[in-house]
Amino acid sequence: VDHPEDGNMEQLHHESSSTAMSTAVMAIVLLLILLTIAFEWIKEKVEETADANMKPILESLFGEMTVLGFVSVFSFIVTKLGFFESLSIKVFGESEREELVEIFEAVHYSLFFVMVFFVLEVLLLVSDAMHAQ
Repeated sequence: VDHPEDGNMEQLHHESSSTAMSTAVMAIVLLLILLTIAFEWIKEKVEETADANMKPILESLFGEMTVLGFVSVFSFIVTKLGFFESLSIKVFGESEREELVEIFEAVHYSLFFVMVFFVLEVLLLVSDAMHAQ
């Protein structure tokens, strides 16, 4: 026996899920905008306070970050197109279709954390060098 309430509950759940998804997307976009603004503000402050001898180091640092951003966008596109999943099936078999994606993500996050450490180290060294002068 069909109950009319079942359809209403399903529609309510769908609307609630859709609202949660929209809210999550908006929160993520807002967070990314705020992070971008904060990054640009910090970059500007670091460049303003650095002396002429440190400018080439900072340019290299921010250039590296640009390259890593490009790599991230490229990897996102390749992942979303299903390249890694189809390759994973060929390499590991049908039961491990996500294996290569997971390996790639682990390597990608590891490189990201190495880059964060590198950025912090360079900023610390630049700060020390400016205080030593």
